[in-house]
Amino acid sequence: IMWGLSSILAPMLGAFFVEYSTWRWIFYVNVPVCIIALLMLLPYKDIYAAKRASIDYLGSIWFALAISLLLTTTVAKGQIWIYALAGLVFLVLFIVHEKNHRSPMLPFSIFNSKAITWMTINSFLACAALFGTSSYIPMYMQQEGYSLFLSGVVLLSTAIGWMGVSSKAGGWIIRYGYRPLLLIGNAILVVTGLLLANLPHSYLFAYTFVTMLLQGAAYGLIFTVSIIGAQQLVAADRKGVSTSLQMFSRNIGTAIGVTVMGAILTGAADLSTGIHHLFLYGFIASLVALVSSFFIVVRQGEEEAHSTVQRAAAEGQ
Repeated sequence: IMWGLSSILAPMLGAFFVEYSTWRWIFYVNVPVCIIALLMLLPYKDIYAAKRASIDYLGSIWFALAISLLLTTTVAKGQIWIYALAGLVFLVLFIVHEKNHRSPMLPFSIFNSKAITWMTINSFLACAALFGTSSYIPMYMQQEGYSLFLSGVVLLSTAIGWMGVSSKAGGWIIRYGYRPLLLIGNAILVVTGLLLANLPHSYLFAYTFVTMLLQGAAYGLIFTVSIIGAQQLVAADRKGVSTSLQMFSRNIGTAIGVTVMGAILTGAADLSTGIHHLFLYGFIASLVALVSSFFIVVRQGEEEAHSTVQRAAAEGQ
């Protein structure tokens, strides 16, 4: 909930600074916020049993180089193939290295779980489809005559939908399981993609507010269910890696989706046409994400682990 709320409030706060103060405050604001965060962490006590471990420094370097070079292909203006080829070379080096390292940064055994693999893919596709919406909705609303602040306020509905659903999702998993909820979340995302591809000129604020409310509910459901699955469907010593993999897939998907949308908008004849085309892309990409959710199947061994969680929850109640 906190992650979703902050990701939506940030653009709205940025719009407020730009309209009523100076754009420099979008950077200055990090200073007081981070100081408050540090002060709140001071009372926190973490008790853990330290153990010796081999840190995969070389694997981290190969991975960072591979991802950086591959992402550069989305913004480079020439000789993209060089960045792509170099990125693939480092990616191969990373895979070979990880398979031979005694304590790999990314143990590939985690992909033995079909559920984890497809949850990761689905998170990537869902973010690549429409998570960049908050970057472009305010732009369109400003063209239609709305102020910077109101263009940011409309995104607040995303946080409302997100919080309303994610706070209940844990209980729904115990009752219905992972797959049905992810199917529903992706289906709602498809609906919002269709609504955004047909943005009207009249009643724009109310139309967009409701649409973003639904999109917040969709992402709240997809993200919460997938992150809980990433933690519960793996062994105890894989929870951290599995969770990080989920977050990484979301971030990469978002970066690619926003870049593709930006390219579509830049290449359009005017802003209205560009907005329509980029959300049409989002609708089609959300359909692909929906298809991927059908492949999320929890196997028998993983079901047993889930049943243990159910029993623990029942005892707690």
